[in-house]
Amino acid sequence: FVFLGSGFASAIAQEAALKMRETAGVWAEAYAAPEYRHGPISATSAQTLVWALGHIEPDVVDHVRETDATFFATDLDAMAELVRVHMQAGVEAAQRGRDIDAPPFLGRAVIL
Repeated sequence: FVFLGSGFASAIAQEAALKMRETAGVWAEAYAAPEYRHGPISATSAQTLVWALGHIEPDVVDHVRETDATFFATDLDAMAELVRVHMQAGVEAAQRGRDIDAPPFLGRAVIL
C-alpha cells in the first residue's frame, strides 16, 4: 500500500500507512503526492495499491497509472477516507489471521 496526500492530507496519509502496518502487518508507505514521482514511484509495480487521501493532482495520477499500479481515490474528505483505511486494514488483518485488538509487539502506548 502507498498512501498519497496533499497539504494537510499528507499527515493523514502517514497515519493511514501506520494503521495499515499496525493492524494488518503489511508494508505501507505514505508520501506527499508531489514528492512521490521524484523517487518513491520507482518501487511501484502492478502489485502496488496507491490510495489517494484527498485531492491529488492529475499529473501525479497519470504517473502512478504508468506503473500499472492500482490507483484508488474517492471524493471523500481525507479524514473520512481514513475511516475506510481502518476498515480495509481490518479486512487485510483477517485475511492474515491477525487479531486487530492485539497487534504483535504493541502492548501499550508510549508517551514521552
